[in-house]
Amino acid sequence: MHRPRPLPERHRSRVGFTLLETLLVVTIIALITGVAIPRTRYLLDAIAVRAASEEVATILQFARHSAMTRGERISVDIDSAPARVTMRAGGDTIRSRNENAIHGVKFRVTRSAVVYTQLGMAFGVSNLSVFVTRGAAAETVVVSRLGRVRR
Repeated sequence: MHRPRPLPERHRSRVGFTLLETLLVVTIIALITGVAIPRTRYLLDAIAVRAASEEVATILQFARHSAMTRGERISVDIDSAPARVTMRAGGDTIRSRNENAIHGVKFRVTRSAVVYTQLGMAFGVSNLSVFVTRGAAAETVVVSRLGRVRR
């Protein structure tokens, strides 16, 4: 039986990529990354804003519920500079959250505090709005005169 001879060294195919192929792949990866990074950044901002606004709404709802169950006034102070929400009953601090440190968000508020009465009504408040922002993402938490919270 006849065995085929191996090809001479110069006719064997080379294993590897040419410089042009490598540059083409790197260019495609750079284009995809350039499109994906801004969208990813916006998604991360939107996730942080949503989480912070949910926490603010939860504290406000908890304050309303606590005022009705305890039978005393509960206040929620919203400090926009450090984006801090503090819930107080009398002189006692029940809950405090620094949303800027946790989620990196900023607050803009129409009023700095809301006080809930024993009936769960917002005392002395027309409407309280908390605007939660980070980057291009934003959400609003609103407290009505009746004390209801909505996002």
